[in-house]
Amino acid sequence: MAALANILALLSISIPLSPFTTRLHFIQLPILLAGVLGGVWVGAVAGGLGAVIMSSQVGIPFIIGSNAILGGVAGYLTRRRVRPFLASSVGILAQLPYVAVTDLLYLQWPIVQVILVKLALEGLVSAGIVSLIVRSTAVRTLTSGLRI
Repeated sequence: MAALANILALLSISIPLSPFTTRLHFIQLPILLAGVLGGVWVGAVAGGLGAVIMSSQVGIPFIIGSNAILGGVAGYLTRRRVRPFLASSVGILAQLPYVAVTDLLYLQWPIVQVILVKLALEGLVSAGIVSLIVRSTAVRTLTSGLRI
């Protein structure tokens, strides 16, 4: 899943917003899926390793930590019987304060605000897709014996 997240980072789309450019991406999707299916440690490791390319693209090393938080929280909550969409959504909310603080080391507050909104929207779309994937009968069959 970490490899897939890195591939998705390469497929991100640049969006020019005055006065800066941001990237539309869905690296959260495989990270959340890893957390929901594999648990806290699988999600955290997939999040950290899955953010390496995105981190190097934008030059902010803290992206690795924020995605580790995302996958870890989603995995933790799923293991506590929280539904995948809600667990993923809380994971997104848990990473936002970390993103805000660490991005402020590199960017001005108005830019960080736009990034937070964009990140939350990307994450919610990813959470919805993860929820649909996990509810799939084929995925349930494949993962029925998987408990890490």
